[in-house]
Amino acid sequence: MELTGIVAGKVLKQSKTGVRIYLLVKTEKWQFSGGQSETLPAKGYVLCAVEGRIGKMGTLQAKGNVLCNVKTGAGQTERNVSGRQGTSSQDGLPSIGSMVRISGSFLLYTEATNIGQFDARNYYAARKIYGQVKKAAIVYTEPPNIIGRGKECLWQLRRHLAETFLEVYGEENGALLAAMLLGERTFLSEETQSLYKAAGALHVIAVSGLHISLLGLGLYRLLRRIFDAQAPAAVISVLCMAAYVFLVGNPPSAVRAFIMFAMGLLAGYWKRTLDTPTALSLSAAIILMGNPFYIGQSSFLLSFLAILAIAVFQPALKECLALINPYHFPLSCLLGSRRAWRLHLLDSRRAWRLHPLGSRKFWRLRHLDPQEVTGGCHELLKKEGNGLQSSFSVWIVTLPVQLFFFSEVSLFGIFFNLLIIPLMGVILLLGIAGLFLKEIFHLFAFLTGSVLTDLEITVTSICRYAEGIFFAIIKAGGSLADRHSLAMWMPGKPAYGKMLLAFCLLLLFCLLGNLSENGRTFPEKFWKYRLGILLGVILLLAGYPAHNLQITFLDVGQGDGICMELPDGRVYLMDGGSSDVSKVGNYRLVPFLKAKGIRKIDAVFLSHGDADHINGIAELLEEKQMSIDCICLPAGAEQEEFVEIRDLARARNISVRTIQAGDFWENNGAKFWCLNPADVTASGNAASMVLYMKYQDFSMLLTGDLEGGGEKSVAALLRSNAITGISVLKVAHHGSKNSTKEEFLRQCSPAVAVISCGEHNTYGHPHKETLERLNDMGTAIYRTDCSGAVQITVSGSRMKVTEYRRR
Repeated sequence: MELTGIVAGKVLKQSKTGVRIYLLVKTEKWQFSGGQSETLPAKGYVLCAVEGRIGKMGTLQAKGNVLCNVKTGAGQTERNVSGRQGTSSQDGLPSIGSMVRISGSFLLYTEATNIGQFDARNYYAARKIYGQVKKAAIVYTEPPNIIGRGKECLWQLRRHLAETFLEVYGEENGALLAAMLLGERTFLSEETQSLYKAAGALHVIAVSGLHISLLGLGLYRLLRRIFDAQAPAAVISVLCMAAYVFLVGNPPSAVRAFIMFAMGLLAGYWKRTLDTPTALSLSAAIILMGNPFYIGQSSFLLSFLAILAIAVFQPALKECLALINPYHFPLSCLLGSRRAWRLHLLDSRRAWRLHPLGSRKFWRLRHLDPQEVTGGCHELLKKEGNGLQSSFSVWIVTLPVQLFFFSEVSLFGIFFNLLIIPLMGVILLLGIAGLFLKEIFHLFAFLTGSVLTDLEITVTSICRYAEGIFFAIIKAGGSLADRHSLAMWMPGKPAYGKMLLAFCLLLLFCLLGNLSENGRTFPEKFWKYRLGILLGVILLLAGYPAHNLQITFLDVGQGDGICMELPDGRVYLMDGGSSDVSKVGNYRLVPFLKAKGIRKIDAVFLSHGDADHINGIAELLEEKQMSIDCICLPAGAEQEEFVEIRDLARARNISVRTIQAGDFWENNGAKFWCLNPADVTASGNAASMVLYMKYQDFSMLLTGDLEGGGEKSVAALLRSNAITGISVLKVAHHGSKNSTKEEFLRQCSPAVAVISCGEHNTYGHPHKETLERLNDMGTAIYRTDCSGAVQITVSGSRMKVTEYRRR
C-alpha cells in the first residue's frame, strides 16, 4: 500500500534553550507492512515506512509526537498521523525541504472517551494530522530544494527571535513576549498559563486580533508620518503584516485579524466605512476554504464571536443601559446613560453612593472647582464604562463556547481586561524595542569587530526593568484571581441545545432594540425584558443538580476511576489512577469533574495502594479549583504509596480516615457498607477496600482489585446477609482470571458488570476466562476499553446504562 502526505518526526537535537525540535515531512511514499488494506488501520500498532521532503519544523519543550498528514495515492481525503521521535543519521539539524526516509509504528490519535476529555483526534484532524508514528527512525538522503530553503530561513528567524527574547528579558518575561509576538508558547510554564487562564487573559499570550491591530495600526500610523501619501503606507503595512502572520504560523485568529486589517485600510483609501459583519464573513469564508475543519475549533469560534460581540452586541447593550432610570440603577447609568445628569453626578448629593470622593465637602476642603473636576472624572468614567461594556459583551457572547470547550470561565477576566488591554500597546512596544536594540548591537559588533558591552547592558537592562514593571502589574492581578476560588465559574459543559438557545436569546436581545411600530421605534418598553434575557442566558448555562443517582465508570486506561453523584448533591470518588495514561488526574479526572460542574468532592475512597488506582489523586489534590472534604483509606493502609497523598491532604487541611469491614453510613436514602478489609493485617489485592451501595431497588458492589482470600471473605459476608441479585458489579482487577470466581459470581448474580481496563493493555485484561464466567451468568458486560466511560443513571425503579463512545 502506497500513500502520500505529510509526516512529522522528532529530532534528537536540542537548541541552546533546551527546547527540542520536531519536523513535518511531505511524503512521496507511504507503506504499511503485513498486507494492509487500502484503509488505514483503526486500532493497534502497524509497522510503516515513509519517504519525502521536510515541509515544516517547530519546537516542543516536552516530549513530542511525530506528526503525519496522510493522503492516499488514489486522491482520497487527507488523513493525519503522528508519533514519537527516533534517531537521526546526522549530528546537526536537518533543513526544511530535505529528503528523508522514516520508519516506525503507526497508531491513530485517541478520541475523547470521557465527558470533558480533550479529543486529540478531532483537534489534530482540524490541523490535518491523523495519527502517530511511534519510535520513528529518520535517515536524511537529499539536500533541500529552493522552496525549502526559504521556509528554513523563516523558521530559523522565528527560532532566533524567540531565543533573543529570552536573552534580553529573562526566562519568564521573555517567554511571555515570545508567546505574545511569535505565538511560541513552548517556553511558557504551566504555572504562568494557569495564572493567565484564571485571570481570563489567555488571549493575551497568543497571537490574536489584538496583537495584529496594535502592531498593524502602529506601523501604518508610523508610515503615514514618513509618507505623505496613504497608498504606500497601506501597501507596506499590509505586506509587513502578511509576512508577520506567515511567520507566526497562520493561526485562525491572526489570519482573521489580518484580513480585516487589510479591508480596513482599503476602505479608508476609498473613503468608505468598513462593514464589520461583511469583513467577518469574508474572513471566515477564506479561512474555511483553506481548512473547513476549523469550524469546530475553539480558536476559530472564539476569535469571530469576540469581534461579533464588539461590533453587534455592545452597541445594543449600550443602548439598553442608556434607557435605565438613573435613580434606580446609578452604576448602570454611569456606564451607559446619555442623560445630562451624569455630567454633574460627582457633584450631586447622591455622589457619595458611587464614590466618597464625589461629595461636596471633599471638594470644598480641597478648594477645587467641582465643575472642572467633575468633567475630568466624567471622561475617565466614560472610557472605563465603555471598556467594561466591551469586556462584558465579549464575555457573555463567547460564554457558551467557552463552557463547551473548557467547562469553566473566568469571572475576574471581565475586570482584568480593563487593566491589561491598555497596557498591551506599551508591552509590545517595549518588547519590540528591546529586540531591535539587541539586534543593532549584534550588527554593530559584526561590522566593526568591537563590542559595546557597557552600553548594551545598560540599554537592555532599562528595557528589561521597564517591561518587568508592566508584567509585574499583570502578574499581581492574575495571582489575585488564581488564588481566589471564586475567580473561575464552573457550571459544567452545556449541551448543544442549551448553546443554541443561548445564542438565540442573545440575538433576541439585539433585535428588541430595533423593533418599531408604524415607523416609530419603541425600545424604551423593552429594556427590562432585555436585561432579563441576559440573566436568562446566564441561568440557562448554569449547572443544576440532576436529583437522581449517577455513577460514572471513567475510561482511565489500565486503571480505575469511579464517580458517584448522589441524589442529595454529594459526590464520592472511588479510586483514580492509571498505569498507561500519564497525568491521568489532569487529563481524565479533573476535566470530567469540571464538565459535570463538580467543584467539591465529599469523599475520596482509595481501595488499595497500587499506582493504577491512586496516582491521579495527587494531581487532583493539587487542583486549586477542586475541594475535597475527606480521604478514606482501607484499614491498615500504611504503605509508602499513600505517603504523598497523606502529605498533600495535610497541606490542604483535608482529613484522612480509615474504614474497614462493618462500617456503615447513610446519605438521604443512599446506604453504604464497607465489606473489606476484614483483616487489617492483610496486604496486597486481597486487602482491597470493597463498598456495597444500596439505593431504593438499586444495588452496586465496588471491588477494587479484590481476589483470593479477600474475595472469599466478601462472598461469605454477602451470603450471611442474604445479599444477592446485585444490579451493578464493578469487576475486580480489570477482569483478571484470578478474580471474580464462580462462587463469588453465583452469590452476587449481577445484572450488569463493568470492567475498567486499557485498550490493548499488555496484561491481556479482561481475560477470556472471566468473560466466559460472566456470560454464563447472563450478565450484561460493559468495558471501558470498548465503550469509553460507562454511566449508570438510576431514577426511581429504572436503571439506564449509557456508553459515552462505542469504539
